[in-house]
Amino acid sequence: MESGLIERERDGRDRRIVHLRLTTAGLDLAGRMAAAREAGEREMLAGLGIAERRQLVGLLDVLGRSPKPSGPQK
Repeated sequence: MESGLIERERDGRDRRIVHLRLTTAGLDLAGRMAAAREAGEREMLAGLGIAERRQLVGLLDVLGRSPKPSGPQK
């Protein structure tokens, strides 16, 4: 289904390669989605105090440094 959000262009040297890029409409949609996500995150965090936000940042930092699983988990 053609939504007009991306453009496809064959590579000039290797026709097997297809380059994709967002159209103006695609960039607009991506921007609106990012803004909506940001607003949702602000709403979720609105009820937290300064100390709770600092604690959350620390916990997210720990999660970001934790080892990633190497294969499917059973």
